[in-house]
Amino acid sequence: MELRSLAPNPASKVPSMIPCTQIVAHRGDHTHAEENTLAAFAAAVEIGADQIELDVRRSQDGIPLVVHDADLDGQPLAALTWAEIRARKPTIPTLEEALLYLKGKIALDIELKEAGYEEQVLALVGNILTPEEWVITSFWPEVVQRVKTLLSWQLPTLDSGPKVGLLIEEKSEELPQAQGSLFARCRELGGDFLAPHYSWVNSQFLAEAEQAGIPLYVWTVNDPEVMKLCLQPSTASAGQNPVVQGLITDRPQLALQIRAHLLAAAEGAKP
Repeated sequence: MELRSLAPNPASKVPSMIPCTQIVAHRGDHTHAEENTLAAFAAAVEIGADQIELDVRRSQDGIPLVVHDADLDGQPLAALTWAEIRARKPTIPTLEEALLYLKGKIALDIELKEAGYEEQVLALVGNILTPEEWVITSFWPEVVQRVKTLLSWQLPTLDSGPKVGLLIEEKSEELPQAQGSLFARCRELGGDFLAPHYSWVNSQFLAEAEQAGIPLYVWTVNDPEVMKLCLQPSTASAGQNPVVQGLITDRPQLALQIRAHLLAAAEGAKP
């Protein structure tokens, strides 16, 4: 896979004295590239995204891969060896390839799609990236709990370690949980943040999250009005992070533009 060398693009970052929400490119910037590929990740770095969200599954022979879907050409990915997967779809990178390519260029939001290989992934990521360069998320409560346990053994000083978040599905009648119970569940599992679908998010939800002291990564936000709600600069005490610490989006360039506009307005309003 031929790709040019990659360097961070600091010129695209917005200077501000106000702590701001991180823009997380969902599976990279796949406007002109296939999602979850090194090309999409390179594009996300070049436009100035703060983080990249990527998905991890494992091949039959135990290789962690960056891929979203559980099946490939109608067969379970977990039933195929890495050689078979690469022969069928050479754009799927291994997690190690992605980590080495992006190390020092951009932070990562690593979603574990399945349980059972948490220790392997933590060892791999921990050997390549610094603790500040990554977070782990999962929809599976047992994965969140297991990752937190493993990190507590590896990094007893958890305040300086990687953060772990619980992903929450789209709000629906099948998921009738009250907002408060989501925050309680996150704390019960030891999660550092909650990652809800944007359908949960309104002013009341953001206020309750802030009151509960639970930071948020909101996914997948593509509507400009929802972006504006999530990207409002913090009005709390100076230096305090906003409650929405990460905005995961398929439109990172638009999110960056909206954030820059909101930050400029907030800076201009300061006495």
